[in-house]
Amino acid sequence: MVSREHHDGPGWFLVTGASRGLGAALVRQLLDGGDRVLALARQEADLRYLGGQPHRASAELLTYPLDLQDPGGIRAFGAWLQARELQIRCLVNNAGVCLDGGGSFNLQEARFDLLSPEDLERTFRTNLFGPLHLVQAVYRSMGPGGLILNVTSSLADPGLLDAGWVAYRTSKAALNALTSVLAKELVDLGIQVNAVDPGWVRTGMGGENAPVAPEMAAAWVHGVIGQTLAEPGASGRFFSYGH
Repeated sequence: MVSREHHDGPGWFLVTGASRGLGAALVRQLLDGGDRVLALARQEADLRYLGGQPHRASAELLTYPLDLQDPGGIRAFGAWLQARELQIRCLVNNAGVCLDGGGSFNLQEARFDLLSPEDLERTFRTNLFGPLHLVQAVYRSMGPGGLILNVTSSLADPGLLDAGWVAYRTSKAALNALTSVLAKELVDLGIQVNAVDPGWVRTGMGGENAPVAPEMAAAWVHGVIGQTLAEPGASGRFFSYGH
């Protein structure tokens, strides 16, 4: 865990997909470090048990139910932030889905010709459009020194693109491109936009055979946040777990 001084400063840490897996583990890391967290997930009920552990709204933790496939709901959330004058120091776009082959880890089941139009659209709405709409809604509540962190995947690495999981791979590859573009868009406001690949994480999406525990991945992401907030560098960077 990064030391507390790395996160000194005003503002809230906004985490999407916060009810389970990597998102829930990162929320716990941030809270344990003394940071204030705004946790987002699709269902309010899920936010009462972040990662299976009960949590209550407090001065350090706020929760907000938000479906990233709902642009109108995201705009309303942005208005909610501004009305309450909440300053966001860091936005972690963590929420994502892998619907290829019904989320199967079998390559034959995740072939491109078995992908339905509905699953393709839902994947892009969650993995690409949602993060973009959220940045549009949130950036006005961020000041100079703010950080946007998009959670990507090695499956979208241009050097590692292969057969299978076409919706997930291409949506994350597009998210990588979005990271680079937004880094240029927001540079004059002093807001960094970077991407993190936490590795193959043992979550509902990653499966039980994944080698990286959510707590390990969250600790690494937590460290990246501390590093980039304490020593801002060129925006548009990509960080990979284990490298």
